[in-house]
Amino acid sequence: YAANDTSGQIAGFVNALQQGVNRVGGTADLVLVRTGAANNLLTITAATPTTGNIVQISDADALTTGKILNLVSNASGTGTRTLVQLTNDNTAATGATLLGVQQDSTGNSVFLDHNGITGKALYIDSEGTTQTGGVIDLDAAVLTTGTALDIGGLNALTTGKGIVVEGTGTALTSGQLVDVDFTASGASIGAKTSSLVDIAASLTDTRVTGTTAHDYDLLSLTRTTVQ
Repeated sequence: YAANDTSGQIAGFVNALQQGVNRVGGTADLVLVRTGAANNLLTITAATPTTGNIVQISDADALTTGKILNLVSNASGTGTRTLVQLTNDNTAATGATLLGVQQDSTGNSVFLDHNGITGKALYIDSEGTTQTGGVIDLDAAVLTTGTALDIGGLNALTTGKGIVVEGTGTALTSGQLVDVDFTASGASIGAKTSSLVDIAASLTDTRVTGTTAHDYDLLSLTRTTVQ
């Protein structure tokens, strides 16, 4: 549409939004096309709302295989960019959670499908210095027979590692790289059996001829101090 709206397109668009769109068809109800390279296609300014939602999408109750929101980019440019950015830009807003995800069924809450042979599927950069609660905090208080953290599918490993915990700082004193602790107190503590930490390895060679000369340690502990 033209900036001066000589054809009344802006007024018609606003009227359509006010009246609501209710029709059946195979095309989109609203299509926005931007030919410029720099400016925003859609800008929403909401300086006054306090308890309301800036954008509300509800009643998508007939969905089967469709999506409420589908964002796709097929741009081939190699420039550094973020396709979706969420920013809480005020340091005083300490009660604001940047992203909330609620799953009331049994499916995955978040699924990351990283198809690149390099790069990280999940990268967390925390600037916290006294985060005693953990940069990553898993709360599984009702878990009974399940598993809180499951790292599986490492069947293609050759010289790689499943878990790496590494530190190179020179200021470490009473700190620890790994701390595993179990403390229980009560009048009806169960009779603990088995082990708290289990390390096991099992190799079964089913070849018809020949053998494999295995030479490995189940657990290797090394301490080196140079002064």
